[in-house]
Amino acid sequence: MNNITNTEGLESQFGMLLNKRQVARYLNVCYATISNWVTRESLPQIKLCGVVRYDVTAVKEWIAERSNNTSA
Repeated sequence: MNNITNTEGLESQFGMLLNKRQVARYLNVCYATISNWVTRESLPQIKLCGVVRYDVTAVKEWIAERSNNTSA
């Protein structure tokens, strides 16, 4: 099982990339919700050599944008 580990220096230098299960756990939603958000809501993802990853900073910004749009 992959765990999110402490990456203090790496996160600020490279950003933190998570797989789909990790980002679902990070956001406390089910795995299928991430798939739905990618398809329907344009959740940002990065494809590296055929492997999909999610940048934590981009995901946080995406959530903030959605939060600002719904609170108006």
